[in-house]
Formats: sequence, structure tokens, C-alpha cells
Amino acid sequence: MIREDTYIFIEKITIQDFRAFSGKEQNNNFKTYTFELGKHITCISGHNGIGKSTILAMLSNCGELKVSDGRLLNGDKFSGEYSEIIKYDEDHDTTGNKCSIYFGGNLPDCDSQGNQYVKRLDFRAAIQNDRDKKRYRLIPKKTEERNTERKIEWPTYYLGLSRLYPIGESENVEINKTNKINDSIKQSIFKEYSKILNTDLDQNTTSNFINPSDAKKKKGVGIKTEKYGVLSNSSGQDNLGQILTAVFSFENLKNNLESCENSYYAGGILLIDEIDATLHPSAQNKLFKFLYKKSQELNLQIVFTTHSLSLLEYITKSHGLCDRNRSLVLQYLTNGRGKIEIKTNPTIDEIKHDLLITYTGILETPKIDVITEDDVGRWLLKNIIEQKQLPLSLNYLDCNFGYEEISKLIVGSSIFINCLVVFDPDISKEERKDKVKKAIENNAFFTLNQPSNENKNKRCLLILPGGEPIETIIWNYIKDSPENHDMYYNHQMESQGVTKRNLIENAPEDIKNLKIQKNWFYDNRSICDIVIKYWINDNSDCIDNFVKDLKFEYNKIASTMGIKPID
Repeated sequence: MIREDTYIFIEKITIQDFRAFSGKEQNNNFKTYTFELGKHITCISGHNGIGKSTILAMLSNCGELKVSDGRLLNGDKFSGEYSEIIKYDEDHDTTGNKCSIYFGGNLPDCDSQGNQYVKRLDFRAAIQNDRDKKRYRLIPKKTEERNTERKIEWPTYYLGLSRLYPIGESENVEINKTNKINDSIKQSIFKEYSKILNTDLDQNTTSNFINPSDAKKKKGVGIKTEKYGVLSNSSGQDNLGQILTAVFSFENLKNNLESCENSYYAGGILLIDEIDATLHPSAQNKLFKFLYKKSQELNLQIVFTTHSLSLLEYITKSHGLCDRNRSLVLQYLTNGRGKIEIKTNPTIDEIKHDLLITYTGILETPKIDVITEDDVGRWLLKNIIEQKQLPLSLNYLDCNFGYEEISKLIVGSSIFINCLVVFDPDISKEERKDKVKKAIENNAFFTLNQPSNENKNKRCLLILPGGEPIETIIWNYIKDSPENHDMYYNHQMESQGVTKRNLIENAPEDIKNLKIQKNWFYDNRSICDIVIKYWINDNSDCIDNFVKDLKFEYNKIASTMGIKPID
């Protein structure tokens, strides 16, 4: 049991004259921004550049724990340092009083050095020379009550999870076999990992800590199974491993301290930037549920930032946010009226309206990103949508990737969670399908199965109709069409003097070669723009089936983004 006579949490932080929080009152004095925290969970959201990460960095700067009292499972110290998270801006960062942190709970009297715990700790900013560069530090101010500039003795840890590439793509990855996890904690991590990602881990599952050389603050725990190694972990798996490792590090610390005489566990604070990064919505919700439970069990204060509308909606609708529930608080930062405002426990409609607003002040309907293999795939998709008069709100990404590259890309980052992925028709060939399935097999979110209510919690990858390369489809359609087909009476075709005969006669001799077909397609693009419309009409069965799947998947994504579904 947690000793109720000693626990610490942060009630609030006040900030003034600091980066985004530099507004002034009418009397020209700097405004004081008050940011209240939940005793267990605080969720922070708002537009980019509004100060969310700054708040996390300031909070992380308040505490540290002696190494002799414990380390995290990955070997890191329980400590936070503002200058390691936010870089010094010589043009805008100033010295002087910047923030105050207010503590609640049953505070211990003194730490191991005899320094008194206080209800309020003020911080000043200072610029220090560190070898060949300058550091911008926040330093606790001395008072009569607490005559030291040391941080309070309280375990603190910061995680930044916005990296958008799998750990295996780092330039140099060190698999650390020195820091071992005991079997009990390891099984706890595996259990939650499996539950959150909705995946079964085999009996031979193991784990190793991983240190990528180009991401110093991202020490992860890699999961190794019979199917894949630690360097094959996606970003979602990697980031979830980091979060679980951090949480169980606090549990391990609690157990160790409470088993020692003259020691106590007073809780701690875990700060997570971009908690939703690389996790699909279902996993985000499960992770939040786990964190809320563990934060209460461990008296662990968890503060995280997110842009995920689906997670914000889950929190606001499932957990009864109100002024009386100080265990969980949602803080939303907005500058929609010019100055930063901090809104406590806003409704999901308020959040959606602000997150989706444009710089002109007009609410813009968001668009769903569409990934195709190349411009020819986009061309066919756009023609189908136009011909079938589908009122879709889409943003076609200008990219050129092979189907295998796309498959690996989408499972490696959360930025593709709300994307429509549309492969070329020839992906329907079994050997190509198998390669896609292999690339996504360790991801519980994407599937090649047909969109249906059975797959409503997954993102279904779509395949354009036709079954062959698009250029082949167009050429074969022309080759097999009768000479008196309606398309040859199209006024544009007639004005160009185009008939089936001269198309066939003027075609290259080796037109059966796909590369030659592609060249022919680009050389005769204006003709293909006409032909495709007739092909769509003449292949209504496969087109209608594709449109049905497209609409189903579109509406599924639209519901998470506040977009009106289509009939």
C-alpha cells in the first residue's frame, strides 16, 4: 500500500514573461497564466506552437531523485532538465522570474539533504555557459524557508514521442543487454503491450532496451517474438514500449523504496509529449485507460499532450470531466482571440471548432488525405469519384511510392491513421497481396480485408478496380473495343481524327511490354482522359463494388475527423 502520510503532486503552475506566455495586462504588467493540473492525469491540447511542450518542460524541471535511490528500468535518472528539452532562443529568451509551481498532498518535512519541502517553489531563468554553447536554465530560487537552489527530491521523467520513424531506421542502434528487467515486470509490460495493441505475444517473446544514436531522448524497450526482432518494431510499438517502461519504472521504484527501512515513496510525475504519436485510436484509448488506472495505484501524476481528436473525444465523453473531479483535468490552450487562453475541461465541440479553424476565422471542413502509388493511380481514382459524383472531402498527397513502401510507411507513423490508402489494381495479384500482408502483419490496425462492420475498428486498404496495371487496362480496353464503340463518336475524339484503327496502327510494335504501355499512356494522355470515362461505364459491376468500399472507409474516417459522412 502507498503510505498516505507522504505523497506529493503539483496543483498548478503559474507562468509569466515566458515565450508564448508573454502577454501583458492593461497596466502593461506581464500577465500571469495559471495552469491547473489534475492530481492523477492532466491532458493538454491545442494548436502547434502555443506552448504545450514548454509547460511540460517547465514541470519536468522541478524534481530529481538521487541515483542511489533508484533509476528507471532503462538506466536513465529520475530527473528533468528544461534545457535538455527546449533549446535556448538567444533572440527571445530572457532572464528573471518565470514561473512558480504549487505542490499539494502530504509533503514530507525534509529531503535526504535536510532541505525542506515547500508548498510553493519559484523559478528564475539564467543563461549559463556550457563548453562551446549556452544553456538556458530554470533554477529554483532560495528562500528563508528553503535556502537552496536544488530541485526537490521527487522522481521526475519526461518522454518526447514525436519521432515519426521506426527505431530500426536510426543510423546507429545499440541493443543494451546490460539493463535487465526482472520477470515479474517483464510479464506486466508484455501483458499491457499485448492488450493495448490487441496482439498476441508468443511464449518466446523477449525484450531489450534500445538506444538510437540519433534520438538521445528516445530510449525504448524493443519487443522480440518468433516473427520479428526488436529492430523491426514500428514507431507505435517502440513508443508504447517507452511509455510502459516508464510507468513500470515508477512501480519498481515504489516497491524498492517501500521495502527499505527509513525510505518512503512519495509518488512522482511522468510527462509525455505527443502521447498519441504513432498509435491508432483504439490503442490510444486503451493506453489512456491503463495510465489512469496506474496513476491512481502509484500516486503517479501523469501530464501529456495530444492532438488526437478521437482521444480527446474519448476522454471528454467517457470520464465525466467536471470541476469536482480534480483527479483528471483536460486543459485546452487557444489563441483564437489573439491572446493565449487556458480552457479547463472544455466540451469536445469547443475543441473541434478551435482545432479545425482556419487563420481567416472561418471553420474549414477538414480533408481526408489520400495516398496512392503514383499520379496514374490518382488519375484513375479521381475519374471514378468524378464519374460517380461522390461529394468527398479529399486531399490527394503528391507522392510516388511502390506498394511495399506504402505498406511499411503507414504502419510506421500515426500521421497515416486517418488516411485513405488506395493501391493500384494490380495489387490484387496474389504475390503482391502477400507482400503487403507481410508488411502489415505485425500491425493490428491496417488490413487488406474488405471494409465491413466486422472491420469497423480497422483501416482497410483499398485496391482500385481492374486487376491489371492501369496502363494495361486502358490499352486492352481500346484493343478489345469494337470499331463502332460510342467513345469513337465522342466529339473530342472525332475532332482529333481518332479511330480504333489509327490507334492500333500507330501503336509501337512491342506495345505488350508494360514499360512501352506506360510511355504510350503518357504520350496519349488526352485520349486516355476520354477513354477512361467509357471504361468506367462499361465496368459498372467492379466500379460499384469499389465505390461501395470507398464510401464505407471514407465515412469511417470522416466520423473521427468531424466530417459529414456521405450516403
